[in-house]
Amino acid sequence: MITTRHATPTSSHAPSPSRPTPSAPDEEDAPESPLPTPAFPFDGMRFPPPLGGGTEGRTILLRTLGAILIAWVPMAVLAAVEGVALGPSRRESFLLDIAAYSRFLIALPLLILAERIALPLLSHIVRHLGRPELLPETERPRYEAMVALSSRLVRSPLAAMIMVALAYVATISAGQAAYPTNVGTWVAPVGDTARALSLAGMWRTFVSQPLYVVLVLTWLWRAVVWAIFLRKVSRLDLRLVASHPDHMGGLRFVMASLRAFSPIGFALAVGISGTIAERVIVSGQRVTEFAPVIGVVVAVLLLLFVGPLLVLRKPLKRIRTRAIFSYGRLASGVGYHFEREFLRPGEDVPAHALQAPEFSATTDLYSIVTNANTVKGVPIDLQGVVPFVLATLLPFVPLALFEMPLVALLKLAVGFVV
Repeated sequence: MITTRHATPTSSHAPSPSRPTPSAPDEEDAPESPLPTPAFPFDGMRFPPPLGGGTEGRTILLRTLGAILIAWVPMAVLAAVEGVALGPSRRESFLLDIAAYSRFLIALPLLILAERIALPLLSHIVRHLGRPELLPETERPRYEAMVALSSRLVRSPLAAMIMVALAYVATISAGQAAYPTNVGTWVAPVGDTARALSLAGMWRTFVSQPLYVVLVLTWLWRAVVWAIFLRKVSRLDLRLVASHPDHMGGLRFVMASLRAFSPIGFALAVGISGTIAERVIVSGQRVTEFAPVIGVVVAVLLLLFVGPLLVLRKPLKRIRTRAIFSYGRLASGVGYHFEREFLRPGEDVPAHALQAPEFSATTDLYSIVTNANTVKGVPIDLQGVVPFVLATLLPFVPLALFEMPLVALLKLAVGFVV
């Protein structure tokens, strides 16, 4: 149940200076809400480096470098040793495989670097939800239990084992479809004897690809846990303010999660875009044939990372309904007295009307009522969603080069600008 305030609206970040509230100190002086160790409830997966580890600047750079040294460098060395670095055909050349570059040299490091941006931002949202301006003291035990549950889910050893198992199952299953026995590739060359994985192919199958898939699954699991957390937040008795200027009851800051997840959407799209580019080059397919695939990818990412915000629609709709009646009654009452004072039938307008404080007070009140009557049904708007969608679509833009020459693309871009 959500409590709606009918008094003068107060920002969710700090109390109004004209109405000091001892229980809601300024943000600079307020102590942080207690959170379980470590500070980021969506960090701490039970994996060794480079999959797991800290998010400090030096640590995360070392993890990123380690991922490249583990996933891509050994494949390049083994491919050179075995003679499949540059083979007789494009399929048999590791160094010409765009999908390998996009997954293991770009997407994989980006999925690790994204922790530096996403995890602190998600943590900040969680902490802000626990501030006294939003969370009554009676709800604090439930809030702390929710944060602790999120931490346990993210750090679940069972979840880690399932991810590793799924990574190997997915790698082996997809490998059989991507590298058929009758086609020679750098992963599994066709020789005079029985067909077998190359050394580079074995490293890809048992190390590089599972490493990449586990990182993808890790972020998907974090998104699921984030959705569970928001679902529980929607059931808290939060101190939402119907007249808050963000038109979201003071919950607009939750939309910052889209900025947190934008690098992940970009990284996931990079891996898929590289696979599409490789198929277009090798198989001669048109990029337009993959338009449905791109559409599904964007839709799924929106569902995973934007969809969880929809669970907050019920409390927002509830305070909007209440605000229409309560603030509407207040506005009608003030308007009635205003008209009685200045719009008396048959009488001239009083000389002091221009200096009357009632005009300013009524204008301010109606501005507050307008905010209360325009509470959004969900804490989502285009300003927050568009950057996420653009980040997800950006890796697919280079695919247009396969359909249109670079010069034509530049002319088209100039046409839009000029």
